[in-house]
Amino acid sequence: MKALIVYYSRTGTTALLARLISDEVDGDLMEIGDKKNREGLTGVARSIWGAFIERKPKITEIERDISEYDIVFIGTPLWAGNIAGPIRTFIIKYREELGRVAFFNTFGASKSQQIFDNMRELAGKRPEGVLSLRKKEVEGKRGEKAVYDFVEEIKEGLEGFRL
Repeated sequence: MKALIVYYSRTGTTALLARLISDEVDGDLMEIGDKKNREGLTGVARSIWGAFIERKPKITEIERDISEYDIVFIGTPLWAGNIAGPIRTFIIKYREELGRVAFFNTFGASKSQQIFDNMRELAGKRPEGVLSLRKKEVEGKRGEKAVYDFVEEIKEGLEGFRL
């Protein structure tokens, strides 16, 4: 099966988790580009406020046909206990092209189930698996093991699934 790992990362933590997943499934990586500057304190404030009001910022155009992938792993950091705006935009914009999905996030709080429920609602699809990790877990051995377990759980849940 062909896998795509889509993510947005402001600080690099979600990007690192996306790379771990990509390595485990031998999938294609695709970072969502944001047209807003999110650097510095102003960028943090803009990100938090936008997530809080569920803003859908403009993202850069993607150069892949999402429908060609058997499964799309979608990753987001948590901002103000919500999905990062660029991922919200991606899911809404490409909802009809998504086949099977799996969700992952990096967080500093504990609202992951709420985030996954929101992502499921936006995508209109039940995820094949979900994964939440804190920064220190992503950067350590716990992250590698969690990613392996996440992928194995997805494989077991899908008959004939080969990554």
